[in-house]
Amino acid sequence: AATPTSPRGTTRLAAASLPQPEDVLPDGRGGVLASCGDGVIRRLSGQGEVTTFAVTHGRPLGMAWLPGRSELLVADAVHGLLRVDSRGAVQGVLDRFDGRRLTYVDDVVVSATGTAYVSDATARIGWHDDPRLEMASHDPTGQVLEVRPDGRVARLVGRLYFANGVALLGDHLLVNETAAYRVQRCGIVGGARGRCEVWIDRLPGLPDNLRVSPRGTVWLALVVPRRGILDQWIHPHAAGFWAMALAPQWALPKGELRGQVLELSDQGRPLRRLESPSGHYAMSTSAREHEGVLWLGHIDRRQGGVLRLPLSP
Repeated sequence: AATPTSPRGTTRLAAASLPQPEDVLPDGRGGVLASCGDGVIRRLSGQGEVTTFAVTHGRPLGMAWLPGRSELLVADAVHGLLRVDSRGAVQGVLDRFDGRRLTYVDDVVVSATGTAYVSDATARIGWHDDPRLEMASHDPTGQVLEVRPDGRVARLVGRLYFANGVALLGDHLLVNETAAYRVQRCGIVGGARGRCEVWIDRLPGLPDNLRVSPRGTVWLALVVPRRGILDQWIHPHAAGFWAMALAPQWALPKGELRGQVLELSDQGRPLRRLESPSGHYAMSTSAREHEGVLWLGHIDRRQGGVLRLPLSP
């Protein structure tokens, strides 16, 4: 990947009011919405005021505006795909597919025509389960579902290793596989629909949300750096997988608390790698560019708040 640089001018906003803001979405009014770890979507105004926008009573993760920007789709890991109107009223859209309850809806992106693409991370665990079990199984049960404006639902692609962030790039959908350190590029129209190829592989960390910039590049957040012990001793061996899954938390190798974000070209070539000093900002989950500012979300329990980073050329 590109040589890492430490971002300058980063400001943490509303640290006491926005716990674990997974995703950050500009609201079109000079502020942003943040999907927080306590089941609340909050609005941070341009003046720094924090108010409640909606309460899902679950775990809201990825967010996307529907055309017209008066209604919001929310990927909620507990309750599935939700629709939120301008008053904050929450309505269920999708929580079952193909005879199975969706237990880990992770991200959503919406096309200009209103079709939504939703990542269902895994069929093996739910939000409240230990994610180590999923990583230990290394079983590709993730999928991406296509939800059309008329309510029809179809599987676009399956057999993904923990399907996480999704983004639309031309006639293709990008979807990252967190457990495989890679991003897939999948067709969404014509004969290419549902056909995927690796867009970028061997990432230096576990990939989370993907967001396309106004310039057509892609911002990719890496939630934790890649660890040599995982690659050399745990991933290659079945016994290593289960040792990781069943060991007590205190016995596991500690992940480094260092935030990482990549900017990639539309061909998947690394352009920029932003990396925070260790311990300052960690567990990056989203990076969304708007009007020359990069808004950063995270799931770091130690301190809340969203991060605002003015971008240099």
